[in-house]
Amino acid sequence: MVGLLLVVTLLTYIIPAGQYARDTAGNILTDDQFSYLDEQTPVSILDMLMLLMDGLIS
Repeated sequence: MVGLLLVVTLLTYIIPAGQYARDTAGNILTDDQFSYLDEQTPVSILDMLMLLMDGLIS
């Protein structure tokens, strides 16, 4: 499990962040409108461990 978390954390440095547009009500994602985010937010190993602890506490 920890190995999988490390791989996914490292992929945040490689795969660019993006989002799909939503319909006018804001409920349904539209699959034809995708845009990359201007600000990329990779997760560090330390942040991954802290987020894991936050998830366990919640």
